[in-house]
Amino acid sequence: MALLTGHHLESRDVVAVHELAEELWVDHDIFETPASRIIRSACRAVGFTPNVVARLDDHYAALSLVEAGVGITVLTRLALQDAAPRVSIRSLHRPAVQRRVVAHVRQERGSTRSVSTALKTLHRLAADAGLRSEEP
Repeated sequence: MALLTGHHLESRDVVAVHELAEELWVDHDIFETPASRIIRSACRAVGFTPNVVARLDDHYAALSLVEAGVGITVLTRLALQDAAPRVSIRSLHRPAVQRRVVAHVRQERGSTRSVSTALKTLHRLAADAGLRSEEP
């Protein structure tokens, strides 16, 4: 989750999803991707629908609106790496908001250099973020 530096939730390392019920939200996803559905499901699980005040299709724009003080946004860990210094990043819990990234590779193409490079990059990014990474 991204919020403006100085926000009342900034003092916490981890924020419970229900604590976002009264916040103004910047939604980064107008196409209802799986990540967006996971976030909405977590909100429904604790009894609220996000109060979306801006809806975009770009995480850079969402982070810019957070930096401008428009509201908070919930993005994937990868997208949060682009946050400006005036934007604080916090993890969410109760319920945990996480997604699973799966790479499907055709058996006959699994040994190509480009596929191998892509898979190694995904594993490295997961390791850098402290996430569990599984190989078949």
